[in-house]
Amino acid sequence: MNAAIVDLVRHGACEGPACLRGHTDVSLSAAGQAQMDSTLGVLPRPQALFSSPLMRCHVPAQRWAEYWDMPLDHVAALAEMNFGDWDGVPLPDLHARAPEALAAFWARPAAAPPPGAEGLAAFEARVMAGWQACLSSDRDCSHRVIITHAGVIKALMATLLQLGHTDGCYVHALDIPYAGLVRLRLDWLEGRTDPLVRLLHLGIVQGAMPLPTDIVA
Repeated sequence: MNAAIVDLVRHGACEGPACLRGHTDVSLSAAGQAQMDSTLGVLPRPQALFSSPLMRCHVPAQRWAEYWDMPLDHVAALAEMNFGDWDGVPLPDLHARAPEALAAFWARPAAAPPPGAEGLAAFEARVMAGWQACLSSDRDCSHRVIITHAGVIKALMATLLQLGHTDGCYVHALDIPYAGLVRLRLDWLEGRTDPLVRLLHLGIVQGAMPLPTDIVA
C-alpha cells in the first residue's frame, strides 16, 4: 500500500453548558446525534473504525459500527485533554472566578495550563501514541475513520502537518466544528520512514465524501 485516507471526525454537540469538557463524560444532545449521523452518513464504509472511549465519541461510533457491520476499536490515548480543576466547569463560572488565569490559558496554552491539568507536551505525546496505534492496527488499511475530540484533532494536525507549536498557539487558532471532518491523505514515498501527510478537507461536510480515485478501499 502506497497511500491511505484517515478521516478524523469530531463528536457532535453535547448536553449541558459550554465548558472545557476534557475528561468529563457527557452525552451528545439530540442535535449532536443528528450532526454525527449527517457527517458519518456521507462517508464510504471504512476498513477500520476507532474512537475515544468517552461516550460523546464512542456512542455514535458504536451506532455506526453496527450500521457498517464492523468492529470498533476504543483507543484510550485519543481521549480529550484533562483540564484538571477546570474540567467540566461552565465557562461563565471560570470567567467569574479565574479571569486572569483563563485569559492566560487562551493566550499561551502551553505556558499557562489550568491548575492540575495535563501538560500540553504530555497530551501531544499521548495523542501521537494513539495515532500510531491506529496506523499500526492494519498496515494494508487504506481508509480509517477516527471519532475523537477537537483537542486531539488539533494536536494531530499541529504535529503531522508541522504547524507552529509556539506556546501551543494552534490550540485556539484552529477551529474544528462539532461533527467537523478533517481528511488527511498519507503517502508512503520511497526513502521515507513516515508517510507524507496532506490535508484534503477541514470543516463541515456538504455532500458525499468519496475516496480519491487512486485509493481503493
